[in-house]
Amino acid sequence: MATLLPSDFDLSRLVESEQSVVRSLVAGLDDSWFVVPSVEVSDGGKDGEIDVVLVSSEGGAFVIEVKGGIIRVEGDSWFSYDKPIQSPVAQVKRAKHLLIARLGTMKVKAPFIDHLVAFPDVHDVPDGGIGVGLARNKIFGSVDLADPTRAIARAREDSHRERPPMPAQVLTKFLQALSPRITLGTGGANLAPVARQRINEATKAHITSLLNLDANSRVLVTGGAGTGKTWLIEQWALRAAQRAERVCVICFNKPIADHLSRLLRDTSAVVGTYHDIVRRLLEPFHEIDVPPNAGEEFWGVVPTQKLMEFAEQVGAPFDTIIVDEFQDVRHNWVPSIDMLLDPAGAQRLLMVADPAQDIYVRDWQPPRASVVLPLEHNLRCSRPVAEVVERLGGPKPMPGALGTFPVLHWRAGGIKEIRKRLVSTLELLTIDHGVPLREIAVLTANTKLRDELLGSADSGRLLPLARWEDRHEEAALCETIHRGKGLERAAVVIVDNSDEPKRQLLYVGASRAMWSLTLIGQDSLATACGVQSNSAAAFPAYQASSS
Repeated sequence: MATLLPSDFDLSRLVESEQSVVRSLVAGLDDSWFVVPSVEVSDGGKDGEIDVVLVSSEGGAFVIEVKGGIIRVEGDSWFSYDKPIQSPVAQVKRAKHLLIARLGTMKVKAPFIDHLVAFPDVHDVPDGGIGVGLARNKIFGSVDLADPTRAIARAREDSHRERPPMPAQVLTKFLQALSPRITLGTGGANLAPVARQRINEATKAHITSLLNLDANSRVLVTGGAGTGKTWLIEQWALRAAQRAERVCVICFNKPIADHLSRLLRDTSAVVGTYHDIVRRLLEPFHEIDVPPNAGEEFWGVVPTQKLMEFAEQVGAPFDTIIVDEFQDVRHNWVPSIDMLLDPAGAQRLLMVADPAQDIYVRDWQPPRASVVLPLEHNLRCSRPVAEVVERLGGPKPMPGALGTFPVLHWRAGGIKEIRKRLVSTLELLTIDHGVPLREIAVLTANTKLRDELLGSADSGRLLPLARWEDRHEEAALCETIHRGKGLERAAVVIVDNSDEPKRQLLYVGASRAMWSLTLIGQDSLATACGVQSNSAAAFPAYQASSS
């Protein structure tokens, strides 16, 4: 039997066709194989995923695109149950290219990577393949999935060169590159796969019990960063969609809206920032004229006024509204959100908030709610990171949280010095610790510092950074802490060269890190976070990077 990674992966999150393929591969392959579903990738400013990646030290690696339903091809057009779908050939080849690019940034050279397309609902696959560019040996139909070992051997027939086994160290880095939640320990020639346990059984049971709170009309769940609020939002939205309710999920910033949109893509839920949703609702009746210099005063007042003005035309289109980061919702927005709930529907308003992250709305007061429940433990961060987050005002570390790398501070003052430290930090994370660039966020204390890093002469070759809208596999995310609010990454680098760092901003930024946190700035940054400062002389890759 093959090994599923992460070992606690929830297969119910996959569509039925993907679940079927993963189960067939796990059951039908021997224990030399690892099956990794739902591998996230970034391309052209958008996030997507590879349906399944198969990896073996002997057999190489396969990128698999899954398409359910009865498949039909007419020229270059593909259909599933007569519904147009994207070409699986183009998708899987692009996915393979993105994975190879990711491995390249980590200096991981895999001996053999190929692509396959799985059609679990297709029984008889023609000998000539399906469509243009998809030969028979690259297809897994239902018969092939019943004997995947034989099907993989056939898929490799077109490559006759000798393929040496993948060394254990390369295999380890390859697997870690697929998901930030995979860690691997080595013992001799044996690999011991361990999924990073972010939620112990007791805490998971506690969070799961909160799902039933959505039976109430107004619910407020409060909790610090990493306490499971985003997971709760996703589950609430899925449950509401399963009840055939019209669901709206309101987020504060664009990155978290994009993230939740992808998680809820298989539902009819409307997901977006407050302003995006307001403009979408008003579009048939009124277009908001946004001045070139629109600032906080405009966005805080005008869209809401227009929504209330056209309330009769917009109507009440939702049964359930779920609001993320409610502590950032302006007081004057709340009536307009209530207005969108259909009086004849469920009229559920489900809210999550972290009062400690009220960086936009001062003197925030909790809204009226029938049920208020706090979350207490940090489920996201490793223990060293969680301890820093707690010192900055965040929640307590989860009992039994894993200890990983210590939180490091590298002393730097001017922008030139910061760039050198950042170049070396990215090398250390990607090459030595096996973290893909897409799983690293560089968060700055202000816009000026972010733009200086992005506009650096080193940016690209030595300092591969990209803003959220331009994110891709070969660059780390570079945004302000404000913009990164609500996201999570395997590794976070906070850059703040101010004399007096703001503790609240540091709390927001540090809590984005799952298991690695690096601080770059003056000694005041280390002092604020309660960690020891390190000089450039102690930097592991400093000399090599700056020579």
